[in-house]
Amino acid sequence: MTTALMTEYFAVMGSRLSDKDAAKVGPVLDELLPADAPTIVRAAEPEDSVLHPYFEWSDPIAAEEFRLVQARDLASSIEVKVTRPDGEETRVRAFHAVRWLNGDAEPERFRHYVPIRVVQGDQEMANDVVEEARRALAAWRRKYEAYRHLFPPELQTVLDTSG
Repeated sequence: MTTALMTEYFAVMGSRLSDKDAAKVGPVLDELLPADAPTIVRAAEPEDSVLHPYFEWSDPIAAEEFRLVQARDLASSIEVKVTRPDGEETRVRAFHAVRWLNGDAEPERFRHYVPIRVVQGDQEMANDVVEEARRALAAWRRKYEAYRHLFPPELQTVLDTSG
């Protein structure tokens, strides 16, 4: 197995961090780890901590943001049994986050959780689900492609067969 030499920290594409943020936060986390999430939060509590500005410290705001995370998790945690045209039964996500028109004259798009039975009957929503699947697969490949030569051949095989 090849040993990786880490020299610089960068933000993951699509994250809320910039490369400059990652360069500040990476070394601090590196010193803490291995650590669980509560340990990281405790390290961020002092106002002079490099980690402090990356957390929401207003309890009412943090509570509301956490409830939104819980709502997304709740809607994403339910499956429904469906019968395929060949008669075989399978389970799929019951609700999907798709773009939704808000009804204004100049419609903006918002993501709403919609039952699969509704998504299945709407070509635009179905296309959203397919496009999200493509994005998720591409993100997975980007995430693990860099590890191709760092880990055993099993990962190389998975990457080569994942499309």
